[in-house]
Amino acid sequence: MKVFRILVFILLNILCFPTNLVSENLFAGVSSPMIKSDLDSLILTVDSSDEDMIFVSPQNIDLKIGIKSISNLKRDVTLICKITTDDYNSVDSLSYKIKYKNKEMSFDGIKYTPLHAGFYRFTIYAEGKDIKSNVLHFNVGFNPESIVSPVDAPADFETFWQKTKEELGRVIPRYKMTLMEDKSSDKKNMYHVEMYSWGNVKIEGYYCVPKKSGKYPVIVAYMGYGASPYFPDATAMTDFCEFVLSVRGQGIQKTKNIYGDWITYGLKDKYDYYYRGAYMDLVRAIDFVCSRPEVNNQKIAVEGGSQGGAFSLVACALDKRIKVAAPHIPFLTDFRDYFKICPWPKSSFEHYLKKNPDKTWDDIYGLLAYFDVKNFAPRIQCPIVMGIGLQDNTCPPHTNFASYNLIPSEKKYYVYRNQKHSVDKSWWPMRAHFFREVLGRIPDKSVVTLDDGNHVVINNVLTLSNDICIPSRLYMLADTENDIFIKPFLKRWFPYEYFVRFGGNIHFSQILGDRVVVDKPQNNGKLVVNLIEGENFEVIKSVETSVLTSNKSKYDGDIFIQILGDSYVNGAFFRDAFFTKKYVPGVRLIGMRKVQGEEGQYDEGRGGWRLADYFKIPKDKTSFHGFMQPDGDYYYWGATGFWKNSYLVAKGKTIDFMTVYHCGRYDDYIGWFDEKTGYLSSPKKNDLQYDNELESFVKYDGRKWVPVKETDFSWNFDYGKYLKMWKIKPPRFLFELLGLNDFRYDINADFSEWNAMLEDMKNSYLKAVPDGKFVILIPTTTCGSIDNVSGVFTPYQNAAMWRLRKNIIDVFDDREHDGYYMVDIGIVVDENGGYDRENGIQKGLPHPYRSYPKMGIPLAAFIQYYR
Repeated sequence: MKVFRILVFILLNILCFPTNLVSENLFAGVSSPMIKSDLDSLILTVDSSDEDMIFVSPQNIDLKIGIKSISNLKRDVTLICKITTDDYNSVDSLSYKIKYKNKEMSFDGIKYTPLHAGFYRFTIYAEGKDIKSNVLHFNVGFNPESIVSPVDAPADFETFWQKTKEELGRVIPRYKMTLMEDKSSDKKNMYHVEMYSWGNVKIEGYYCVPKKSGKYPVIVAYMGYGASPYFPDATAMTDFCEFVLSVRGQGIQKTKNIYGDWITYGLKDKYDYYYRGAYMDLVRAIDFVCSRPEVNNQKIAVEGGSQGGAFSLVACALDKRIKVAAPHIPFLTDFRDYFKICPWPKSSFEHYLKKNPDKTWDDIYGLLAYFDVKNFAPRIQCPIVMGIGLQDNTCPPHTNFASYNLIPSEKKYYVYRNQKHSVDKSWWPMRAHFFREVLGRIPDKSVVTLDDGNHVVINNVLTLSNDICIPSRLYMLADTENDIFIKPFLKRWFPYEYFVRFGGNIHFSQILGDRVVVDKPQNNGKLVVNLIEGENFEVIKSVETSVLTSNKSKYDGDIFIQILGDSYVNGAFFRDAFFTKKYVPGVRLIGMRKVQGEEGQYDEGRGGWRLADYFKIPKDKTSFHGFMQPDGDYYYWGATGFWKNSYLVAKGKTIDFMTVYHCGRYDDYIGWFDEKTGYLSSPKKNDLQYDNELESFVKYDGRKWVPVKETDFSWNFDYGKYLKMWKIKPPRFLFELLGLNDFRYDINADFSEWNAMLEDMKNSYLKAVPDGKFVILIPTTTCGSIDNVSGVFTPYQNAAMWRLRKNIIDVFDDREHDGYYMVDIGIVVDENGGYDRENGIQKGLPHPYRSYPKMGIPLAAFIQYYR
């Protein structure tokens, strides 16, 4: 152990005037008395054989006191040692007679054993006849890992934060990066980053990226309370990406702060308190780095000091994507003890209470319990290293250990015994080594080799635990068998020893191993779904959903709806519910494509399409939709080659499957176009088409078609123009069923762009049909059994689609006030019995044709409920 010395300043009068001694105050916030002597003075120093001055039983507190007389006065002195707790309660007062002998002061040292674990304040000085010493003030720790500050999280703590995270998920981040060339280096580029967080508040940060292409681990740094913005070092840590976040109203945004002194902003209600939004900013920062292609999102580290230390711990509890953290001198923890030890921030709350006499300290502590770091600590699962300043009176070590001791994961700490509200410079290389050591344990990828020689890469982070996700509302028909299959909502691919049990006040007519059946659902019933692990059979997650029930015979005139989607819509999954069973009397489907076999019914289904395809300008010979339109007084009518092909299909002149599949069923509209040229038969000025022979857009100028460029126009998804051009009656409901072709082959997908397109689609529809309802249909996550004719690796597809399901629920559920409705049709798909078979083996994947009749039931129930 290194010998440690606390030295004091001695101001000497060089001209032999009386000496003034000034003791150095090692404990911030407590004034040291000025010791003056007209005759002579002593210098005291303190040593300890323990490197960090943290003593652990059976150790005693063992301090070696050095005593030196400036003028070698030969006098005995008395050494005084006063000990208090860190919250200033007196513990003991010791005195020692120091004899002068052989020109030295002889003293063996102070040995003391406190009765309780904690931190103790020592005040030591010496005095004798006409002689006084400097005064030493310092802290010592005793059994700090035995400090107990019980969790006092409110009963709804988990629900409060889960709901808040769900609200964050509904905010489209709209990431924007701007290169800062003057801050970049030859090794790394620096970017200014903007994004939107909880409450649709814009937050910012600085992001530093290695110039060499590759996948890198990332360090997310959270800043201290009210700190000025700073940049990552573009010349250091060249094997890491680094992101320094400025939470709302601080850092980069400090000059535009609207949150007062932050810590007392919004104190009247936990829902409005400043740190509710600030904590969500931490998660949004993780969302950002995970969206970056250069980031290995299995290797995310976080760090920060003071407020940033608190942020690091809270972020680990809220976001399991974080794999390691290095907080130091953390703030915002163990408030009741904190306010006994330190004058600030207690003084800010005292000021608040004076201005709000209707509030009490119990109100304050009750609210702060939702934000206290110690209440997050038990939820941390990743390795932690914590730095602590022993002499810190801003974020005292007692409160640091209050949280540290509640962390159940791998952890270690470093105490810097001479530091106040800081850590020693040795902290920084140590924490970098810790990051590399922990992240180095994580394999980059798992590679699965299929029988056909193809390789599938799966991020390990996706296979650590199971989960369940169900929307907050399920729609059911009265007097009908309503199935709820388990596999669609269970993240089940690893490990398999997980089970689902149902509860609530719903009556189940059947409870089977793979599903439950409800044939007499009661409206506003509650369904509780429990996920149970198979080792100790403990409930690890519980989800409650409401059952909304409607009558299938309800009829009040025709109701117009539209369904937009992929091959599920193209294949009329709704046929049995709508037209065979007639669960929705008077239903009128509208669109451009005729539903085969159903006179006067139309849809907007296109086999193999993704959501992004509806945001592309259709200009090839085998694709068309009417939604992407140029802004202003221009109208796009599609490609000439497409309409010529549609004529061929309608007249039976082609048997090419793909042409028939994509160009058929437009019978009501082909008459608007010339059969030979594909041009509009009666064009109007500013009509646009794409001429496939010219390979150019063309515009009708009132007399003739003239070539133009796509870039001459600004294009957007325009539902109102679509209705107007094709003379379609505005639908009361617009249902969207997409995602299967977008994501079933991508288990690492980023959903942010997909979510943003859904938002654009919803906004465009509601602008055109203000009293309409935009409805997201949750697609299937059960893409079939691995025992299938084609040898499709369905577990991978199931896993990928479950991630999409969770994204849809996390981002869009319970947002009717924002114009989003949701119907879970995927939950009724039977993975085993819902698919056609050939010699007993599944075929036709991923189309569960046998489940189509069931898939129409929740759709019909929704329409009947709201019609």
